[in-house]
Amino acid sequence: FPMNINIAAAISLAGIGFDRTKVKIIADPNASTNTHEFHAKGKFGSFSFSFQNLPSSNPRTSLLAAFSAVSLLKRLSSPLQF
Repeated sequence: FPMNINIAAAISLAGIGFDRTKVKIIADPNASTNTHEFHAKGKFGSFSFSFQNLPSSNPRTSLLAAFSAVSLLKRLSSPLQF
């Protein structure tokens, strides 16, 4: 299914796990961005957030993925860890 489902996998690993995470995928061929919306609720209350990624020239990824990889490489090569 969609290549960008990896965001759902990352959220489920960081949250309550694959078995309890609910994912809804909407494929819109007319969309100009990859939109991700997250909603969480629990005993702590609730939160929601949304972001839109611009696609790169490679339709299998986004510019944010490339920027994230560059950021990781910079952090790994830095003498200061944060």
